[in-house]
Amino acid sequence: MSAAKRAKLDAEELLLKVLPLSSTQLFVGVPFDVIVLLQDASGAMRTGLADVPLTVSLGYEDALPPAGLAAAAAAAAAAAAMPGGEPARGILVVDSPTVIKNGRATLKCRLTDVSMNFGNRKVVIKIAGAGVAPAHSQGILVVKHMLELDPAGLAHGWEQTWYKDEGGRDKVITLPVRLVDAAGAVVLGRAVNLAVRVMYEGGGDCPNQTILQVHSSSAMAVNALTGKAEIKVRIDQVSKNHQNQNFKIRVHADVVAHSLVGDVGEVVSPAVTVLSKRARAKGNGSGGGGGGVASTHLSTATAAASAAAAAVAAAAAGLPPPPAAGLPPPPAIMSLPHAAGGASVQEAMENVLGWIQATLAVVQAQSTYLGELVAAQQQAVEQQRLLGGVLANYTQIVMADLQRIVSTMSNDGGDADPDVEPPPPADVSFLPPLSRVDAALPRK
Repeated sequence: MSAAKRAKLDAEELLLKVLPLSSTQLFVGVPFDVIVLLQDASGAMRTGLADVPLTVSLGYEDALPPAGLAAAAAAAAAAAAMPGGEPARGILVVDSPTVIKNGRATLKCRLTDVSMNFGNRKVVIKIAGAGVAPAHSQGILVVKHMLELDPAGLAHGWEQTWYKDEGGRDKVITLPVRLVDAAGAVVLGRAVNLAVRVMYEGGGDCPNQTILQVHSSSAMAVNALTGKAEIKVRIDQVSKNHQNQNFKIRVHADVVAHSLVGDVGEVVSPAVTVLSKRARAKGNGSGGGGGGVASTHLSTATAAASAAAAAVAAAAAGLPPPPAAGLPPPPAIMSLPHAAGGASVQEAMENVLGWIQATLAVVQAQSTYLGELVAAQQQAVEQQRLLGGVLANYTQIVMADLQRIVSTMSNDGGDADPDVEPPPPADVSFLPPLSRVDAALPRK
């Protein structure tokens, strides 16, 4: 180390920073990385300085000195008076050089004993160096086996929003759990009693654990034959009652029921938002069937308004109207079975029935399109053409067929009954000629 670099290092107020570990539950004997940075007082990484040799040791998380010199001295004195104040030497093994070079060090570490053997206390890795402020890792629980959610049991994925009042008391959140080793293989031959707790997504247990109810069909222990368990729970309060916080469910080995399962790591579920029921669509009556239709018409009307605005803008710019994306096309004019008029009662009846069918289709289209697409120029012209076609069929064909039917049914095929008035012709004077309407339609 040059004298200049040493002097620069001594002149600055520097500190060590341990980056978060990959997990706070680590398998015994499995290597993991501890990354240490050299920083200045502002938190910026410092490079280009002299190497900093490090001292690496293991301590207990609950024995770390608190902030402040006086509190730290009192805590150190209390820890010294306790038996077993530090983990036994040899539990932490470092398989790499313990020195910071160019502002960074990556330490290859292993832990050789499980936390169960020292009272299930979490350990921390403490890092110190000459002339720099020390640092430590977050608390670590060293385990032999680990619980995890079984992907095979979550065939439909995790239900991120759960409605507690839909489906009765049998509506549950299912947690398919399995016991695995460091290689990820399912562990057989070991039964583990389980317990559950409800916590918040942001961290910390929910203060009211009674809202988490375990269903009677749950298996609250890992089956030694399968290495699996299926837990079913209910959360009986909505997220709104907890400051709109999402919940998580923690599944852990029940060390109260069996102290020798302290070497099993816990699993925490993904977050879930708990609601009461799905919100009903506005306008849904007591019959329960109108909400979907109302919401569909509302969305269609919104799309129609957007399409109409686009059509007006296009017309102002002298451009052809844009296609009505997402809207169903209007129905085509239905041709009658016998365009020249029925030559017999059977054909006349077929024409009448065909006209009725076409009219019903147009009326249905009117109720949708005229109410929702009134501002869309292209659709309005198309509707006018449809009405013209329906009325033209009535005037030119159906009126005569109705007269033939009435006459035949009244006189068994004889002359028309003078007391029966033929249906009047339809007044279509308000409609433009079909040829003029067709010419107004945009062409592809």
